[in-house]
Amino acid sequence: MLAYYQKQDERNDNIAVEILTEQNFSVEQHFHDYLELNYVADGEVVVHINGEETVLKEGDLYFATGYEPHGFEIPERGTCYVMSMPEHIAKSFKSYLGNKVLATNFLYKNKESSLIKKCLDSLTKDNHPLTQKGYLYIILGIILDKIELIDPAVKKEPQATSKILRYLEDNFLNDIKLGDVARAIGYSSNYTSSMFNATFNCKISEYLNSIRARHAAYLFSQGQTNVSDVAESSGFNSIRTFNRAFRNEFNVSPREYIRQFKTQAE
Repeated sequence: MLAYYQKQDERNDNIAVEILTEQNFSVEQHFHDYLELNYVADGEVVVHINGEETVLKEGDLYFATGYEPHGFEIPERGTCYVMSMPEHIAKSFKSYLGNKVLATNFLYKNKESSLIKKCLDSLTKDNHPLTQKGYLYIILGIILDKIELIDPAVKKEPQATSKILRYLEDNFLNDIKLGDVARAIGYSSNYTSSMFNATFNCKISEYLNSIRARHAAYLFSQGQTNVSDVAESSGFNSIRTFNRAFRNEFNVSPREYIRQFKTQAE
């Protein structure tokens, strides 16, 4: 399944904590600018991040630092806390990291796990900005204390795929070639292509068309109905390619999507 970009403006500027108690529940792979933490309070959660799959149990967590494709599943009944941290927190955290990155996205149960859960519980109840920041910095402090900081070159592929996602999201309206992507991240075209395929199980061109199709759907939702104009405004240079990509993404043609959207709005 392709990861999708979750825009920052879809979130408010507060720290948000959601408690999920679910069974047979999944969140498809996505990525974004802000920081996200998923703490398992009960049961098991299957996490997919940067092409890696891991089963987390009570007291474990994963931490996504931005532009890292991730998603999760709760196959049996379980409870997890999903916390998102706004852009200004992400900038402060990344500034602290400097030229280093976290050695892993996972932190397994340790003696501070109960403290992390207490902080998350408190964050669901207290909305005062200063109190929220206090609990948040305790959590981030534990993560930084327990997870080693390493040189980015050691995490070569996850860092490179993050760069590709960022580049595609910033430039999808342009006529992008594989060579453009490779030059942007500093690797050969062959390596860039094979690495991306291994991580996302699709070609860069397919992923690019997925982004463009989602943008087209957004334009349709804003009242634009001229299919040719929307295709061009979304970065497609062929109406045939647009129709095929849109159907692959939404299982309906652009015109059917417009009709369905109008019917739902009435």
